Amino acid sequence: MGERSTWPKIEMIRIQTKINRVLDHILRDYETDYSKRQFALENS
Repeated sequence: MGERSTWPKIEMIRIQTKINRVLDHILRDYETDYSKRQFALENS
């Protein structure tokens, strides 16, 4: 495996990692919001 075939894969991994971090952030925000709504419903 040479340098030419390695660099495109590194870029692909970088992009996938960035997408994964964004999706994790979205999921964390959703779960936090959902928990807050559940708590508000249970205590109203």
